Order: sequence, then structure tokens, then C-alpha cells
Amino acid sequence: MCDVSVSSLSARLRPLLSACGRAIAFTDRSDGDRAPPFPLAGKGRGWGVCRFAPRYLLRNAPHPALRFAWLGFAERLGKEKRVRSTRAAIPDQVRDRLFPARGKEYPRLHSEMCEFNSLTTSEERSQRFRPGMIKGGGVLVALVAFLCLTGMAARAQTYPVEVKSCADTVRFEAPPQRAIVNDLNMVQTILDLGLADRIAGVSGIAGAERHLVGPPDVIARLPQFVGRYPSLEAILGQEPDFMFAGWSYGFRLATGVTPARLAEFGIKSYVLRESCIRVGPREPLSMETLYADLAALGDIFGIRERAEEMIAALKARVASVEGRVRDAPDRPRIMYCDDCHTTAPPLSVGREGMTALLMRLAGGRNIFDDVADSYVRVNWEEVAKRDPQWIIVSDGRIPPEQTIRQLLSDPQLSHVEAIRKRRFIPLTYPEQTPSTRSVEGLEKIARAIHPDRFAAKAGR
Repeated sequence: MCDVSVSSLSARLRPLLSACGRAIAFTDRSDGDRAPPFPLAGKGRGWGVCRFAPRYLLRNAPHPALRFAWLGFAERLGKEKRVRSTRAAIPDQVRDRLFPARGKEYPRLHSEMCEFNSLTTSEERSQRFRPGMIKGGGVLVALVAFLCLTGMAARAQTYPVEVKSCADTVRFEAPPQRAIVNDLNMVQTILDLGLADRIAGVSGIAGAERHLVGPPDVIARLPQFVGRYPSLEAILGQEPDFMFAGWSYGFRLATGVTPARLAEFGIKSYVLRESCIRVGPREPLSMETLYADLAALGDIFGIRERAEEMIAALKARVASVEGRVRDAPDRPRIMYCDDCHTTAPPLSVGREGMTALLMRLAGGRNIFDDVADSYVRVNWEEVAKRDPQWIIVSDGRIPPEQTIRQLLSDPQLSHVEAIRKRRFIPLTYPEQTPSTRSVEGLEKIARAIHPDRFAAKAGR
């Protein structure tokens, strides 16, 4: 028997839904500052609930009472005020466990709910769904059923948790609520983990927002408090309780923005693991380095299952690429080229940078793998001598076409095979640095340098 008192139900609503994924949020048309950070299925004043949890409640909930209770929940909300949008998402792993796929068992009910959502007012919705089918008290039934059937309270992640951040161990008594996130790759990771509502400020993305993948309204609302790397004073001005950055990705001894300095103000931090090599030893770079970041963020924010699910999906994609290129007869020479839109010395990558790892996994060879560092400045004479067969072009703020034009026009590079054969691989910043999009970069590199391996598989 599920023991849930009616008097405590309202107070438990938001924590419950937060534990399941993202808290439900309601937005009135006059309240522009509270607009939801995720796109919705409905248009205008229609509701957009079909895309998220309600869809699964209606189609796959294990008991009819729960499906009809959700309708009562929605109708009750509609009677209280006009609602522009609703969002309530459940992590896929939890969703699949609670609502196993049932094919097309409930197509009629789902289509009716979508039609219900498209109606503008509660009066119109009431006319479409007759009293008796939906009751205002259904909101209580829905929440009680949700509490009883999910048992999320028993599975909720407990605190405190401890995570390794470079050589330090950081203890978290509760999940961060006001996070500062620096640089495109880390912002992308936080967005992909469904944590946009925890962001208090972002930095280092000005002029490069086009590289971010996500709902346009979410990206447009990211609270950029400084264009490039922030000062300590600027960070403190956001009143954060957490910062996610990396060495040379926001943390710098020269500026005084360090995990130790932030800790003096009670601000916890997590350091991008790839960047730890800039301040001390770390294990040789591998995809496990990225997975360690995701696992740590899952523990820090209380979304361990979501992070584990994402790691499993990324591992499967990496294994697929490795399987396709494992027996490739050649491993082309590749150069990573940043700041290559001028004749100034370019930024490339040694064997300890994520881009070099992606080259190796894709079946290629980094021309600077003999450099035991991550991202390094090189000279054009050495580039010409090492004669790359492919060039990865990536610059957060310079269009790849501009960089390619410069490379093609440079006479000292005219004999380089990649230049002669116009072999360029444009990647976004999050695709070639450690992030949830790194595997997309891996797939692009592999398809470019070994197209036959993918064509052969696709044709089987």
C-alpha cells in the first residue's frame, strides 16, 4: 500500500518530478521571464505535453487509472489558468522501466490527448472530454499513482557524494543549483545532460553559439555573463555554488580562477579530466577519460542513471566505429588545425588531446603524436615537413570556409597532400574537444578517411 497523505502531496510535487528528470514548469503568456527552456509539441497557446512524460503515461502506463488520472491532472491545471506550455520529462532509463513499450495498444487515447492539448481554453477542452471521464480530483489520483507506481523516493540518489577532480577529492552535500559553466564543450555537455535549469551563468561561448546543439530558445536564454574567460570577480558576481571548467578551459593560475580559490568562497568545482595534464600527471588519455567526466557530473547533480545511460550509448557508438575501421589497410596522417585562418603559428594537438584520440579511434594517425601534451602551438615548416593527408579544421569563431581558403592560398603548403587534394574535415568545437558530442566528431573523421568501410557495412 502506498502511504501518501493528501496534505503533503502538493509540497512533494516538485521534488518528485525533479527526481524523475526535469521539474514540471508552467508559463503564463504574460510571464516572459519564465519561458520554458525546451521546445514543445504544441503551437500558440496549445499545450506541448505530448512530447514528454505525458506521452508515455498515456501510451504505456501499466494501469488505466494512471492514464486517465493524467487527463484529470491536465484538465485541472487548465481550469485554474491559461497555460502556455508544460514540460515534464522522465529519464529514458526510468521511463523504459516504468512504462515498457506496448506497441500500438493505446493509439486512440494518445491521439485524443494530442488533440486535447491543441485546444486553446479549458472550456474547449471540457467540451471535447465529457465530465465523468475527467474529474478535477484526478490531479490527486495522478500524483498518488505516480508516487506509488514509480517508487522514485526509494531509488533517489543519496548525498553526500565524493568525486575525483584531477588530484583532488571534492565532497558534495547536495546537487548544485547555481552552476557556472565555461566553454562550448562543457556547456554542450551540461545541456545534453538535461541540466539547463541549473545554469546560473556561462562564459567563453560568445560569438560561437552556432556550435551548440539544442533547442534554439534554450541556447538563446543561456545567461552569458562574460564573453570569453571570466575573472574571479565576475564569477563571484553570479553567486554560484559550483563551476565546471578545465585547466586552460577557464581555470588559470594567472587569473586566480582556480578550484582552490573558488573553494575559499564556498564554491565547489569539477575540472575537465582531459585538462588535468596541464597541472600534473593523469592516466593516458582514452574514452574512459570522457566517461569519467560524465559519471562524475551524474553523481554531482544527482542524475547518475541518466549519465550511465548516456555513457552506455556513447560506448556502443565508439565500438561500432572501431569495428568498422579495425582492419583498415592504411592509417592516414591527420593534422588538427586551429587558428589557421592566418599565417601565424597554428594551434594543433599532441597525443594527450581529445582530438588526437579521436583520430586514432577513427583509424588515422595524428602527425604530432610524438608531443606528450594536449593542445600545442606548432610552426608551418614542421606541418609541411610532416605532410598531413587530411586536415581537421575547427575554430569556434572563424567559419571553416575562411580557414580553408587561407590554407589553399599559402605557397609554403602547396605540396602538402591534404592541400593538393583538398581533404578537409570541418568539426565544431564540442565535436573535437571532450564533450557529449565528441563521438560525433569521431564518426565524422572515420567516415571521411575510411568511406569504403562505412559504405561496405551500410550495403550489407
